[in-house]
Amino acid sequence: VLLLGTDHAMLPTGKRWPMAAAAANVAAFSEYCRSLGSRYLYVQLPKKLDVRKTMLPPGVTDVAYENADDLLGRLEDAGVATEDWRARFAGTAEQVAANFYPSDTHWNNPASLRAARELASVTVRLCEVDVTSARLADERLRPESWNAVELGRHFKFDGALARRTGRFFAKANRVTALWPKFETELAFAQPDENRQASGSFLELAVPAYAQAFFWRQGTCSFSAQYAGGGARFVRLVNYRAPIDRKVLLIGDSFSRSLRTYPWVAVREIVSVDPRQFAQ
Repeated sequence: VLLLGTDHAMLPTGKRWPMAAAAANVAAFSEYCRSLGSRYLYVQLPKKLDVRKTMLPPGVTDVAYENADDLLGRLEDAGVATEDWRARFAGTAEQVAANFYPSDTHWNNPASLRAARELASVTVRLCEVDVTSARLADERLRPESWNAVELGRHFKFDGALARRTGRFFAKANRVTALWPKFETELAFAQPDENRQASGSFLELAVPAYAQAFFWRQGTCSFSAQYAGGGARFVRLVNYRAPIDRKVLLIGDSFSRSLRTYPWVAVREIVSVDPRQFAQ
């Protein structure tokens, strides 16, 4: 079970926030997972705004990372397993910017593929996957194992350009499409919407209804690129996965790309967006 902490959905921005209650809830859930025999890990993901505060527009304040540091410290004190991925996506301003879309806070597809490789590595370590399977999973998630095509037109994600200012938020988004060079045999389901399908990554990673809208219109939701789009509950199965494990991802919009690319390496991924549930 991986709980992914990213931006506004998990960590309030704009002001320091008491994280004691949040840490207690996460610790209780971690203990519940342990009682079921599942490994649990809280992963702190990078956020575009805070990795380079000097690039924020004048007058904009964002303290999400201070909140994150507070939460991580409390979780570690409570004995909860945690990982902090922020430094892995940091670097020079240009390197940081290269991980994200120009006019949006979400990471782009090449950066998502890097994160997927990190996720597979975590699964291998936590679940004690054998060396041969671990090596094959890593090979599948290397950039050279994927076709990459930068689309020749610019895309605008819904609302992104209207609310972003400053030199860290500029221009329209040029999207890089990724699909594996190796064969895949996958299955996809949205149980609460009674939608299911099977096929290759190229056939399933971007649902047909999203393809027609995304590729032709050029203006869409960021989530339309990924299996399940913005759905709150998605189940992905890989019949040829080198890692014979089941991973539950709990996260916000960042988890939509992160569930899609590890699909080629992990037997089953269940992705849940808790923001979309009443309880």
